[in-house]
This record gives sequence, structure tokens and C-alpha cells, in this order.
Amino acid sequence: MKYIKLPIDPVVTELYRQGPNPDFNFPSTTAKLLDILASGLTPQNPQATLDASDYARTCGYTSQSALQKQVRKDLKVLAALSLPAGDRGARCQLLTDIQSSGGKLTVTFSPPVARRLTHCPRVDFPTALFSVDAKKQNSYFIGRRLAEFGTAAHTTPAGLLLESCPYIPSPDDFEGSRSILKRQVVDVFDASMNALQSAGIITWQYKTCDISSYQAFEDSMVEFQFTDHPLYRTSVGERTPIHIDLAPYLKSGETFNRTLIF
Repeated sequence: MKYIKLPIDPVVTELYRQGPNPDFNFPSTTAKLLDILASGLTPQNPQATLDASDYARTCGYTSQSALQKQVRKDLKVLAALSLPAGDRGARCQLLTDIQSSGGKLTVTFSPPVARRLTHCPRVDFPTALFSVDAKKQNSYFIGRRLAEFGTAAHTTPAGLLLESCPYIPSPDDFEGSRSILKRQVVDVFDASMNALQSAGIITWQYKTCDISSYQAFEDSMVEFQFTDHPLYRTSVGERTPIHIDLAPYLKSGETFNRTLIF
């Protein structure tokens, strides 16, 4: 599986966590577009260029018209966004320019935003997440949260993952019985994680699970592991074989050769 280095800026992460409301909606398709554009930024250049055919292939679009329609919607959201620009409450536009020509999209980030996105931590991010079904809105945001841990495998409270799900009721918004909790929160969370597993991005399971209340479920422990994570490949898959010839230590006529992986 291919991985890229994705900038993880806390302001952008918090933006993604805002649930849909009458005044604001930030769907996973918009988040995917912003993440791909942000990953292409360099400290020397506030512009990011996207090839339409590459983007369609990465995100799983099979229809050119569907691609164009969705990108127009997502760009409209991004063009209207302003983000904090400093410590005094100042804000600046996310993008200052959008150009499209010859099947390529070029956007210019405002200098404060570009500076922040090129100087924040970067994590290994599986590109397969970009092609997760857009109808499974929470799956992309959960997958992104998993990547933020910066590890190949991890155990975390479910509550830390629920925070990243704008389409699952938060504890403040939730009211209902245990059966409603299971239907509106637990089942939706499980389906989102299972979608990532079905796509071959992760494997996962509960280490502990308690659905007697919302808080109890938040305290449940979730184990996950990314498939073919670069850290795993470095620590395990790319270890150097060491061949040890034991011939000098064997009796005459015996043969033995062992390969150890360290």
C-alpha cells in the first residue's frame, strides 16, 4: 500500500471535527481535496497543482462529469473558508487564488496558512483512504485520526476516535437509551472501522468494549494496525538477513546453514 506524508495542522483537524449544521458543512470529499493539496505544498511555494486524471484515480472517480461536479462543490467550500492567522484573533482566507487549465487545478494558499501547513508535523498517510466510499463519511475522518497517532499499530480509547467523527452524535448532543446508543453511535462507529478494514487499510478489534453508557463506550479500548505501514516495513520487512555458517563447529561430514533475521 502506498503512503504519503500528510501535514497535520491542529486548526485543520479541528475544522474537520465540526459536524454538519445549517451554516457549515465540511464533507469528506472536501477534506480529501484539501489534504491532497496540502500534501503537495513546499516551504518555497504556496501553490499546489493537481492533475485531474490523477485525482480521479486516487479518489476512485469513474465519471468525468461526477468528478467535475464534486470538485466544484468542494472548491466552493474551500474558497469560502478563513482560518486563524495569528494569536490576536486575526483570520485569513485559506486560498487566495484558484486556476484551472488543461486538466490541471492550481490553488494558491494564503502565506500564513501555507507557512503553517509546511512547518507542522507530517505523518505517514495511506492513499487508499482517499478512495474510501464518500457515502461512508466517518470512515475517512476516523482513518485520518488513526494516521495522526504516527504509529503502525496502537491501542486507544474509542472516545479519541469518536472526536473525529462529525456524523456521529457527540456526548453533549446524545440523548437516549442503550439501544439508541448502540444504533446511533456504536453501530455507526463499527461500520466505519469495518469499512477501513474491508478496504485493506487497517485491521482492528476491541480490547475492551462497554456500551452501558456513552461514557463507558468512550472508555472502551480499540486496537488497530495499519496494513504495510512504512514503520512496520522499516522495522520488520526490510531487516537484513544474516547468514551464519556453522560448518566450523560441526562434526566431520555434517552440513548445516542457518539464516537469522535481525
